[in-house]
Amino acid sequence: MRVLIKSLDISQVHDSHPEGKGRRTEEVESRGYGYGRNSFVMLIAVLLVGVGAGMALPEFYHTTEEVRGLIKELTEVDGPVHALLTDSVDAVDVYTEGSGKLQVTVICGEHPRELISVETCLAILRKVLASEEALALASLRIILNANPETRKQVEAGDYCLRTNPNGVDINRNWDLHWKTENCEAVSDECPGVTPMSEPEVLEIQQLLASAPPDVFITVHSGSYALLTPFAYDTEPATVDIAEMLTALTAASKDLLPHVEIGQTADILKYRCPGNLLDYVYSHTEARIVAVFEVYSQHSPFASFLSDHTSCFQTFNPHDPVLYAEVVDLWSEVFLRLLLQLDTNP
Repeated sequence: MRVLIKSLDISQVHDSHPEGKGRRTEEVESRGYGYGRNSFVMLIAVLLVGVGAGMALPEFYHTTEEVRGLIKELTEVDGPVHALLTDSVDAVDVYTEGSGKLQVTVICGEHPRELISVETCLAILRKVLASEEALALASLRIILNANPETRKQVEAGDYCLRTNPNGVDINRNWDLHWKTENCEAVSDECPGVTPMSEPEVLEIQQLLASAPPDVFITVHSGSYALLTPFAYDTEPATVDIAEMLTALTAASKDLLPHVEIGQTADILKYRCPGNLLDYVYSHTEARIVAVFEVYSQHSPFASFLSDHTSCFQTFNPHDPVLYAEVVDLWSEVFLRLLLQLDTNP
């Protein structure tokens, strides 16, 4: 079975730090995922190579076809990963025999430019497969890539692309607080002509309905936070939210010392109409409904960068060391969150 974090041995990456601090390196400890020495050096390289010539996708990221190849490899062998027949998203079920398990849904890649989201899902899959305890506790439905066709365009260099092939933001297309917009004016967040109009949204809805989650996690980048509903309403949700915040705080303790934890609209400082997080919270009985915002890097040198290069760095680590830190830490937070839950609350 192929390693799910491409061309990276995490132990070797950690050993590359001269201070020997392991997974919580100096830059992680001091400012979340900010610019440390390694990242600064890589930024200068990107400045020199990326501007004008166009920045190639770093080789440690998976392409859409590579993700599909991994799915094919994993589902063709006799093991816990099972194929899902899908048309618009790339997804798998992960389970072993047994009853009374938690049903967990993880979704990555809603916004194609957030490449690190899909990479984090691959790391989560890898961690779960290595944990007999996790496999005994839960059945998982992992939507590894919720917007694969547009992600291909991002992989080709269109690093600012957020929407699906129809130009619709699928995280604004859900039938809850959906809001009509002039898509020419808000092209990045076009909600579609009607709610639930997009094939990716309809397929995700079917996947949720056929296996209602006890735990739901959606992975994004652009911020550094663990977030709960609501994303649309600035008034905080109340039902089960205290329990969610307690669980998220415990799962991230020591691993993410500077992460923000709280209500989505409050922390992000804007409202998100028609979003998936609030839809799941309102339409299911899930005990945990949360966003993992795994990476934010607002470049201090953005004015010197092409728009596409700036977008890449805003949403994705550009350095293999930082990439490994992000996917390893956040997949560990997920595993901790899962293992601390009781199947009989």
